[in-house]
Formats: sequence, structure tokens, C-alpha cells
Amino acid sequence: MEGGDWPAKGFTLIEVVLAVFFLAVGLLALVAFLVKLGSIEGASARRLYAAFCAQEKMEELEFWCATSAMPMHTHGREIVERTTGSFERTWKVAPYEAVEGIQEIEVTCTYQWKDGPQQLTLRSLVLP
Repeated sequence: MEGGDWPAKGFTLIEVVLAVFFLAVGLLALVAFLVKLGSIEGASARRLYAAFCAQEKMEELEFWCATSAMPMHTHGREIVERTTGSFERTWKVAPYEAVEGIQEIEVTCTYQWKDGPQQLTLRSLVLP
């Protein structure tokens, strides 16, 4: 057999280079997706903790309002430490202006994230 008459076996160099290139592009896209997914998961965890933090205080205030053990006007602020960071929790209880005899409770939980401070606010009406 002469040099040009033998059957081709294996891959050419250009085929190997193109295969490696497409594999690298695919892996880079996968890594970028996983990094973004991790960031979204972190933001979701913070928001979930903020909701839990606000709900915890809301339930406490609703109990105190329902048992009439709390003055009609009150407010407060505290820092709550969690494994994901610190959360500033503020609240106020005041008479609801639209209906006499009902109290309005507002709890806001503020936390830091990459874009700056984030807030989550819960509001509730309670009939003492």
C-alpha cells in the first residue's frame, strides 16, 4: 500500500481541536450556571430567614394585642443574629385609622445583600 491508498483511521487534528473547543464552551456555560444558581440560593436563604424573623415577631405582637396586654401605640427595634447574618427587625403597633377598635401591626426585617440593604415587611390587623 502506498501512502494515499490506506483507509483513514482515527480523527484529524482539526476534529480533535473542534471537539475540545465545544466541550470547553459547554463546561464554561455549566460553571457559569452553577455560580448563578449558588447566588440565587443565597439570596433565597436570606429572604426566607427575613420572612421567618418578621413572622416570629408578628405572631408575638398579635398575641399581645389579642390579650390586650400591650398599649395601643408601641414600636421597637432589635437585631436578630442568624447563621446567615444579622437582621434588623423593627415593628410598630398603632390603631387602624379606617376602623375604630382595630390595631394595625407592621413588622419590617432589613438585611444586607450584594446590592445593598433589602427589606421584607409584613402587615396585619388585630381585633383586641
